Amino acid sequence: MSFVVLLVAVVSADNWPQWRGPQLNGISTETGLPLKWTAESNIAWKLPLPEWSGATPIVWGDLIFLNVAEGSALSLWCVDRKGPTVLWKAPLGGGNHKEQKQNMSSPSPVTDGTHVYVMTGTGILKGFDFKGSARWSRDIQADYGRFGLNWG
Repeated sequence: MSFVVLLVAVVSADNWPQWRGPQLNGISTETGLPLKWTAESNIAWKLPLPEWSGATPIVWGDLIFLNVAEGSALSLWCVDRKGPTVLWKAPLGGGNHKEQKQNMSSPSPVTDGTHVYVMTGTGILKGFDFKGSARWSRDIQADYGRFGLNWG
């Protein structure tokens, strides 16, 4: 099953460093955005994904970061904002499975503008630089015990 990330034709938009945006309220300061789009109209480009995810893509400059599931594997993808090019993929571990309505790629990444941080539903927490090099890693469930995945 493949899903597609759709991006509207505005390429110079503000950074969106976390779920719900820079102010954590889901509001963008951009103007002139399309009010409607379809699979053919008001779309700059499309990128097929191997599986669905509840994670929100985040944007910093010309980079888009996605928490992605593919079979049992989980990874962080960095995509070029200007077109459907995957710049790098970094492994986050295995153990992907469905739990209620989510799979283990559901938590959204975050960035501080220099590094990107991502957690999986399996408890893996990793920090990367913008070139895809892992800076550190922790297994939260190994440290603190099993936790439930509510809403990703």
